Amino acid sequence: MLGRNAIHKLGKRIREAYGDGTGHVDDEDLKKLQEYRLSYRDAIAEVFKILYAVGKRVDKHCIVTYRVKRINSIIGKLKRLPTSGLENIVDIAGCRCIADNNDAVYKIVKKLNKHPQLYVSQVKDYILEPKEDGYKSVHLYVNLKDLPDKSVEIQVRSREQHDWATLVEISDVIIEGSKLKEYGEPKDLQEFHRILSLSEDTLTEGQRAMYFDMLKKYDYVKLMHRVFLQNLLLRYDWVYTHSSALKNFFLIESGAYAQTKIDSFQTFQEAESAYFDRFDINSNANLVLTQIQNVTFEQLSMAYSNYVLSTHNFTNDCINRCFNEIRRAMRNRDFALYKKVMEAYFNVTAHQMIRFNQEIYVINHTPLLQKNPKHREWIKDLQKHKALLLSRRDKLGNIYRETKMSEANLFTRFRFESYFKDMRKKYDEYVTKELHK
Repeated sequence: MLGRNAIHKLGKRIREAYGDGTGHVDDEDLKKLQEYRLSYRDAIAEVFKILYAVGKRVDKHCIVTYRVKRINSIIGKLKRLPTSGLENIVDIAGCRCIADNNDAVYKIVKKLNKHPQLYVSQVKDYILEPKEDGYKSVHLYVNLKDLPDKSVEIQVRSREQHDWATLVEISDVIIEGSKLKEYGEPKDLQEFHRILSLSEDTLTEGQRAMYFDMLKKYDYVKLMHRVFLQNLLLRYDWVYTHSSALKNFFLIESGAYAQTKIDSFQTFQEAESAYFDRFDINSNANLVLTQIQNVTFEQLSMAYSNYVLSTHNFTNDCINRCFNEIRRAMRNRDFALYKKVMEAYFNVTAHQMIRFNQEIYVINHTPLLQKNPKHREWIKDLQKHKALLLSRRDKLGNIYRETKMSEANLFTRFRFESYFKDMRKKYDEYVTKELHK
């Protein structure tokens, strides 16, 4: 086992390897870094068990995961923090609990603080005081009383806060050149995500406008769905390959231009060996190794939506924001705002519809899936989502009546109604065209 001084020297050598311009870490040092990562195995496994028990008592639907920090993440942190030693990085091992709401979050935090097996050295409440970029979560840094030399970071956050955090990482995948998580670049995209972290009723006019401007500038929804469409078969592959109750360790590799890969393992040793082999082949691979007990595909997709890359709540949130702004535009007879928001609304719903149609097509034209007894259930579920999307569009008529648009002058009514019909026709044709490609 590496001593503290040896760990410090290892971190220094890794940092210097990047400082000399080569960016090449010696193979022997990589093996030592892997050995250091694995030294956290017993501590993180025990903390995970404690967090799982505490979390489930408070919120039976909570999702509890753990991970040992990725090799390239450790290297990246050493590069970003030139005065920090490897031995001082406190989040090498991390557990996360995703609860339903803030009340559950704070109940879990309170129980962890009082847990007899844990020594809590520090608590950082980023919900009470969010980070500048909008990040929210509660971080606890704990040591087991039986393993006092290994610190483990615990993150406890709500589902909404988790969605925000994973969306930042999705942006880094789908937008070329984006480095939001590490460097907060590009700045306008960072501001877009900060706006997403704020309550809608607190936004300024400028922030509301920027939200829709950024959707258009980056063609955000289209890029997201283009990546998600690559992973249509993941859910079905899961049923045949990974749904064994004996396999709780998952190695996920994702990228913007290739289908996500999920490998499952029965033991931590098998999983870690596969992780290191994959990293050895491609040190830039976007890899995460995690453990989730008795996991469903939906839970894995939520907990690691930034890796699984098949679904995210952002699109539903976007539709809700569009409805609120459409209502405001019609109430104020603001045609310029109406045009901007209506374009965003039809864009997001069109790409949602394309995804549902593509998924139905894949199911109906894959013989293996047709033999699966869940075939009809999947189709029915997708048809339900399509119907819901269309019914929400029909509810725009309710906003028309609510805002008393019929009482506006003839010219105003004509402009609003004509633009709605034109946009509906344009995007319906676009959906049909994409389906027949």
